[in-house]
Amino acid sequence: MAGYKGIGKINGVAIASIAKITGRAKADVWNVSSTPRESNLYDTLTDSGWGSYTQGVNYASFVAVGTTTNAYVTFTISNHTAGDTYNFTFDKTGANTDRTIGLRISTESTLNSIVGGGDSNISLDTGAVSTSLSASSSNTTMYIGFRKVSPSYTGTLTINNFVVTRA
Repeated sequence: MAGYKGIGKINGVAIASIAKITGRAKADVWNVSSTPRESNLYDTLTDSGWGSYTQGVNYASFVAVGTTTNAYVTFTISNHTAGDTYNFTFDKTGANTDRTIGLRISTESTLNSIVGGGDSNISLDTGAVSTSLSASSSNTTMYIGFRKVSPSYTGTLTINNFVVTRA
């Protein structure tokens, strides 16, 4: 179950006694500091190269419109060792042309290559996506995120409920 940084009660009721909060499952509730729930491996996402990029609530969602340049949305993780497996769950719409968007792990900050990491072609996935990637590098810092792998793609990628955990 997700941790709740600083939230002990809602409307005087202990968190442990609440199943849903305003219609959302308790596991989906975000903490008061506007960062993702504690079980998530990232606090913020970094973007670069998009025609336009709109960050959603608590960094768990975004809308990115392609341009003819390279583009990515990423976060950094420290304390990484070879063989670490990362589990990804999110909802995806848009970017439904084959080899348009890749979910990547890399030692390279732009995710341009998958050196020491891995790649999953999520281009044709729509709706709820659940996948895992393992990395081969022993670097203490890895970059994880979405990479626009087709420079000519100028459509819209929408990601919601983006959660990353380490197995």
